[in-house]
Amino acid sequence: VRTVHPLGIVAKGPSWYLVSGTEAGRRTFRIDRVSSVEPTGDPVHRPEGFDLAESWREIADEVDRRRTPLKVQAVCAPKGSASSG
Repeated sequence: VRTVHPLGIVAKGPSWYLVSGTEAGRRTFRIDRVSSVEPTGDPVHRPEGFDLAESWREIADEVDRRRTPLKVQAVCAPKGSASSG
């Protein structure tokens, strides 16, 4: 059971997601996994300057970063340019 503050609904492929504010910060929930909803009666307040499209891009980027946490950077010298002791 969670109390969420809805900010918008977005689609990714065939799935729909609810973007929400929660006590733990901004979170997304797949709508097809929500088993029930109970209105609190509280008004919904979007943060000032909130942009759903930009928020979704940030969320998607973060998910991609978490799926591929390893980042490699390599420097290679051309053959024959290394000093030989």
